[in-house]
Amino acid sequence: MTLKTVPIGSVRYIKLGEAGAWAQECIDESKVRISFDSEEPDVFRACIARNWNGVREHWAAKGVAPGTATSYSNQLQIFYEDAGDILWFTIHNYRLWWTRLDSTALRAMTPKALFGNAGRGPARTSTAIR
Repeated sequence: MTLKTVPIGSVRYIKLGEAGAWAQECIDESKVRISFDSEEPDVFRACIARNWNGVREHWAAKGVAPGTATSYSNQLQIFYEDAGDILWFTIHNYRLWWTRLDSTALRAMTPKALFGNAGRGPARTSTAIR
């Protein structure tokens, strides 16, 4: 058996919803979801525009500590700017699941397409989750 090497820029853990609530759906549909309020249209627009100060300002207006607002903004920035070179992983049902995001999927993201499932964060398609 020959193993194929795949270049990876970095490896990131992602929690798929509070207490893993989105994990099975994401695994079944080969999607990766993130929230940090990015399902809210103003935050989503800021993410698509790569306006990370706008994301921080959103969280500051909600009264979170400045360091927390920066952390949320940074996590969204990594997700939205991933060109497919990050290996994302999660743990679900005692198993390790991993994937890479489809580098073209972000261009197709629109609020109407994303927010059909109210209360859930935007999803990016990924390679098959293993």
